[in-house]
Amino acid sequence: MIENINKIVENYGFKVKNYYRGRGAHICETNKGVKLLKEMETTVNRTWFEFYVKKHLIEKGFTDVDQFNLVEDKPFYELNDKKYILKDWCTGRECNLYDEKETIQAVENLAKIHKGLQNVSFPEHSVVYSNLGDLTYNLKRHTNELKKVRKYIRNKSHWSEFDILFLKNYSYYYSKAKESINGFEVSDYNSLVKDAQSKGQVCHGQYTQHNVLLTNSSTMTVNFEKSCLDLQIMDLYHFIRKVMEKNNWNANYGMKMIEAYNKVNSLDQDGLEILYFTLLYPEKFWKIANYYFNTRKAWEPKLSLEKLQKIITQKETKHEFLSMLEKSCK
Repeated sequence: MIENINKIVENYGFKVKNYYRGRGAHICETNKGVKLLKEMETTVNRTWFEFYVKKHLIEKGFTDVDQFNLVEDKPFYELNDKKYILKDWCTGRECNLYDEKETIQAVENLAKIHKGLQNVSFPEHSVVYSNLGDLTYNLKRHTNELKKVRKYIRNKSHWSEFDILFLKNYSYYYSKAKESINGFEVSDYNSLVKDAQSKGQVCHGQYTQHNVLLTNSSTMTVNFEKSCLDLQIMDLYHFIRKVMEKNNWNANYGMKMIEAYNKVNSLDQDGLEILYFTLLYPEKFWKIANYYFNTRKAWEPKLSLEKLQKIITQKETKHEFLSMLEKSCK
């Protein structure tokens, strides 16, 4: 609970009419519109980076973002050894990933953001955050972690239902992981990384349904805390994967999202190829296995088993979608 809410907001030059809890923060209704007030959870450098990313978008005409309000020319306010941020906000609802119309709207919105986040520059001496070139390293690391999980389970004296199911399906998912990594190694990934670097391309970094707020008249994009220099196709990958997992990898649904993005921000063959190889990697299988390995509880969470069972039942439909996407890359 933040004390002195009125005092903090008034220092920005706004008058609080009402406030309530929401989104792990305080939603404030002011004489200058809806604002979100919360204690700053990131570093000062990260907050400035995020501010400049959104400033660039706004200057390009993309105004539906949760930009920081400034106080004393800073995107945060200091009081009693704590820092607070006050952002523009709206009372929209989160995007529904089971609603095709809303997900298409969100994908089109992402494409517009990506068009705006070109040639982003930062003041001299700024800390610039980048994930460029990290992808293949991370995929190899994840694949090695899968091998560790298999070794750990094999050495157990007693196998649970989860263990048996994991071992039974390990070879399939491991082969997909290797196929994905091999694909990246013969792709133009490194050239695309250099191109993104030279063009100053920035990703949202956490483009999920929770960060796309829909109203009757607009689509607002919020929470740029993970924004960074990176291949913008990674934002599209994360969003599509999340939607597809919840919709049983419906191939037609997936291709509609890609086509919707492409109409706004054209995808070339190299970009589609990167999208294919990222989606090919068994990310969910790795996440479930890694969580299981790192908790190492004596009892097995029922939810982990259910999650593993679910992705296994989606093998066939995911394969159908990937086959369709692979054809579009040629």
